[in-house]
Amino acid sequence: MNIQIKRQNNRELISSFPNAMREIERNYRSTQDSLSEYADRNLSGKEKEELKILTKYSDATSEMWLISENIWQALDTHQTPITDTNAFLLLLAGICAYYSNRMREMKRAALAILGEPYMIEKAGGQIDIVGNAFDQKPNSNLPELSYTYQGKPDKTIIEQRFLKAASVGIEKLLADRLKDDKRIKTLKENWSNNERAEFHDLHEEIRFIWHTTEKTDLLRHVLECLNSDDPPEIYQMFVCGLADFLEKVAAEYWHFEVKYNLIQGE
Repeated sequence: MNIQIKRQNNRELISSFPNAMREIERNYRSTQDSLSEYADRNLSGKEKEELKILTKYSDATSEMWLISENIWQALDTHQTPITDTNAFLLLLAGICAYYSNRMREMKRAALAILGEPYMIEKAGGQIDIVGNAFDQKPNSNLPELSYTYQGKPDKTIIEQRFLKAASVGIEKLLADRLKDDKRIKTLKENWSNNERAEFHDLHEEIRFIWHTTEKTDLLRHVLECLNSDDPPEIYQMFVCGLADFLEKVAAEYWHFEVKYNLIQGE
């Protein structure tokens, strides 16, 4: 990769992301192994609850693994320098936060299954299990289960944000790309190598959107999050990051259409 990122947080994000991907994959495979242990068994009530948790967590980690693999493939084949304005950077932090939050949620559910009493406090942008609900004393044996999020997540605002982005970053974008395809093929014959490289990278961003729309369950998964009773803190950074990504790619393609007079040809 030709990485020319200047912001420290972005440099740290992209350098650590391969390790995050490997952890997501390891945990996904681990939960799949655990799920296989329940196959062909008559389950008790407790085991059914455990299975429900594992299935939910496995679905979430599966989506994060698939989307991470596709992003890294696009970055690995990037032909122009990867800078701080790269659209995929808008997704990486949200993916890591969402994966981490789901893992912590599963641990909380496991404590409930084991009958461990606890209480939850919200403070300072975090949700923590802070102690034993019966004796009101801190329990140092409980794992740290803070969620990662920003501001004050509101489910309705997050949903509106995503649906607005999806309308321009999925529906209109993919329709425009299909409409412009024949003219783009003609234009490419006279492009410089740099223009071809720029279009390659833009095309990979659009291909990523098409793939997650047509070939994976990502959008279904996002809508399930929004329609669930899950705290919005869990998925806020990921869903809003995905919305930012969709809008940025849509804006990039609009500038591309203007540059090559594709809008006038409608």
